[in-house]
Amino acid sequence: AAFEYDDAAAYTGDSFRSAIKTYPNSSPQEKASEFCEKDRKKISPYLTSFVLKFFGFKIHLIADRPKENASCLIKRWENDFEKIFFAADSQEKYSIIEKNGYLLYFSAYDDGIIQAQKAGVKALRISRNKNSAAEYDYNPGKFSEKTLPLSYL
Repeated sequence: AAFEYDDAAAYTGDSFRSAIKTYPNSSPQEKASEFCEKDRKKISPYLTSFVLKFFGFKIHLIADRPKENASCLIKRWENDFEKIFFAADSQEKYSIIEKNGYLLYFSAYDDGIIQAQKAGVKALRISRNKNSAAEYDYNPGKFSEKTLPLSYL
């Protein structure tokens, strides 16, 4: 199983806002990793990953950002996930999902749901926090996916 990072496994709104404020002429996805100390685990997805691990699932994390400047993110999350992947675009995310043959993929945003379904993987929606700063498309239920209960927490 795999979890998308931004607004799925973690609330990343504060790191995105810091990236926008500090680097107004850069993409927030490229710079948000520098502020990962502001990211917080989301309770429902974290507990779900714990239960899946208990039942023998290997849990991976996929971040929609470049690996450059991601040492903070890796250091902070490497004990919670067996592998951490970085996807620069939708095609790379699709390749990671397909190559690893996940049974489940948890995503807050439409692109993650689309790429998982395209790869033949069961996609589950994570509700984003009302204070999210990410600008990804977010249309829960649009692709007939189920939503993880209380996942906005």
